Amino acid sequence: MATLSQTSEISKKAFVGGLVVVGIIFLAVLTFRFGMTLKNMLFPVPPPASLVAFGKIPKLDISEGVKPPGKIDYKVETISGELPKLAHEIKVFTIDPPKPAFGDLERTKAQVANADYKKEPESVTERTATFRNSSNPDFVLTINITSGNFVMGSNYLNKSELLATRPSTVEEATDIARDFFQKFRVDLSLLNQKEPKNQLLKFENGTLDEAVSLSSANFVKILFPRQPVDEVKIINPRLDMAPAWALVSKREIVEAKVAMLDIKKHKFSTYPLMDITRAFEELKNGQGAFNKEIEGNTFPVRDVEIVYLEGENYQEYLQPVYLFKGDNNLAAYVPAVDENWISGNESD
Repeated sequence: MATLSQTSEISKKAFVGGLVVVGIIFLAVLTFRFGMTLKNMLFPVPPPASLVAFGKIPKLDISEGVKPPGKIDYKVETISGELPKLAHEIKVFTIDPPKPAFGDLERTKAQVANADYKKEPESVTERTATFRNSSNPDFVLTINITSGNFVMGSNYLNKSELLATRPSTVEEATDIARDFFQKFRVDLSLLNQKEPKNQLLKFENGTLDEAVSLSSANFVKILFPRQPVDEVKIINPRLDMAPAWALVSKREIVEAKVAMLDIKKHKFSTYPLMDITRAFEELKNGQGAFNKEIEGNTFPVRDVEIVYLEGENYQEYLQPVYLFKGDNNLAAYVPAVDENWISGNESD
């Protein structure tokens, strides 16, 4: 039978042994974690391969943007002084072309009659029909009977009574524009109604120019941008473009346009993106476009993000661009999909 002193000695040894075991386990865990960290640093796990289910896709058309002038000095002036690290891949969505269907013209007649246009068109072609307003024949609408996209215009610059008025508020002009598009059954759920853009315009010396304030403006141009896709913004090639916009006088729409592509959000595949440094070199080599005319010959890059580009011309896929942001709403962009997955390259 063990004595009290022997029992105490055994307990001490067991306690010390337990501490040693715990220490060994702790050290092993630290060693393993350090080893994994070192391994990931030396041999990083490659990102999962993009699906590229559509194969090589056509080169993105950026010709609707503003072509860069001769020589521009592009400077990276971000907060960090470097180009940011962005995603390595993104979804590419299919865009369906307008498909003619039986009854397109009758559907269009009902659509324009709801907006106070004469039900019978003045002229009809294979894809478009032209209608005149029932109350004011000066207002003419040309609509694509398949897609529903349209252009509405009037002789508003020759109406002295309009040029003598001033819009009340931007908010009221936005409501007028929204009501106008609803009458034409435009799917407003596709548009970002919470953050519309606006331009104040004045008629001076025979042209429409930007106004410095609402009190000096004759018209407000309301532009509704697209809703983001997968939280990624969709931009238009130019600042004065949008899928739906309307030029509003004090109480009426004098000009409007809807040019929306049929983006299929359920038909997509992931594609790898070119490295951002390569994209910046493409920009410096004149392979990009601006969203408006650039003044001067220096373009400071304040930030960069990946967005989608939607123009008015049909394209098979909704593709991403690198958006290089400058000052005063000036931005430049270049196609972002890795060139190895663009058809027509030398590697084909």
